[in-house]
Amino acid sequence: FLVIIALIALNVITRFGQRKILEHSIAVLPFENDSQDQENDYLIAGYRTSIVDMLSKIEDQRVLPRVSTDQYMDNPIAPREIAEELDVSYLILANGQKYGNQIVLTVQLVDTKEKLIWSHSYEKQIQSPQDHIKIQSEIAQLVAKEVGAHVTPVEKQRIEKIPTTNNEAYNYYTRGREEVVINSGYYRMTDSRSKAKNLFHRSLELDSTFALAYAGLGWVYMYENESEIKYLGAHVDSALYYVQKALSYDDQLGDAYEIRGDYYRLAGNFDLSEADLKRAIDINPNSCFSYHTLGNLYIKYQDYILGLSNLHKAATLCTGEMLESILARTGGLYAQVGFGDIAKSYFAQVRNLNGDSLEYYRRLAFVEWNNGNIREQLEYEIKAS
Repeated sequence: FLVIIALIALNVITRFGQRKILEHSIAVLPFENDSQDQENDYLIAGYRTSIVDMLSKIEDQRVLPRVSTDQYMDNPIAPREIAEELDVSYLILANGQKYGNQIVLTVQLVDTKEKLIWSHSYEKQIQSPQDHIKIQSEIAQLVAKEVGAHVTPVEKQRIEKIPTTNNEAYNYYTRGREEVVINSGYYRMTDSRSKAKNLFHRSLELDSTFALAYAGLGWVYMYENESEIKYLGAHVDSALYYVQKALSYDDQLGDAYEIRGDYYRLAGNFDLSEADLKRAIDINPNSCFSYHTLGNLYIKYQDYILGLSNLHKAATLCTGEMLESILARTGGLYAQVGFGDIAKSYFAQVRNLNGDSLEYYRRLAFVEWNNGNIREQLEYEIKAS
């Protein structure tokens, strides 16, 4: 009975929370490279990735991950339509180019009516990573100010932190990160692993204390061996080694805790996984991946209240296939505990996102089977077939 009441309250409170957080919700669209030199794509795209990461460290706002907006690259859709599709209140648009060591960047913040809220142009000679970080952190903090989000002193410190003093090491790391993000997305790295590994290693040859580069290697090795960890319980020393190395140089690195937390989840260590994922969320409160992983961890150990709570939070921070997965998972859990109507509403959201009626009817059949309604179950299975 208590579980049922808690689930009802969770569903209502979460929906209220989602409406409230919309006030400070932001999506960063793909930055345009104005230069004819396509080699500069990685730098301009890298600025976008860094700004998203910085904005994501501010708890008092909702920031979608970069992978959520990649679909709008070279897509002539109006900003107001994008804002409606992504369910955000603000969009960041930018274009820039690089001449030698000179970076030129123009950034705009617009609302859902395409009204210009803030705009600024930067033209700076880049001598060190500090010059990049100064521009990126200033943009992140000015945007947060314009949307009314509060930046705490700790968040400001994390945003402004200089990860390395070696310019070439920073460039190699940025290229490696973009190999992962641009070519494959955060969750599909098969085509870019070798390039990313090589670039991260080259970065570390120039700065052996560069924590982000170690975390990048940990991420690559982690998901390269995911099936071994999950199904065989095998320890992947390379993944853990690089993540531990990253944290030894920077214990405020949310990405490293996120990777290690997922590793421990797959390996079956609840306590270590929970601790790392909570730490990752503390450092990066807009991490869809961390909330999603933590939710699945709780569900695996049958704590459905905390599991659903984290899945609900993840759903406010994700779009695309990740959101579909979260909504389907959430609907399935509501079905299992007897909330058939709520489950169906989640399955309907999934169908609206992907248009897959076949899977939709199969899920409805599961709801009816779970409720013991054999006739209705068969009807949906016939529709699915």
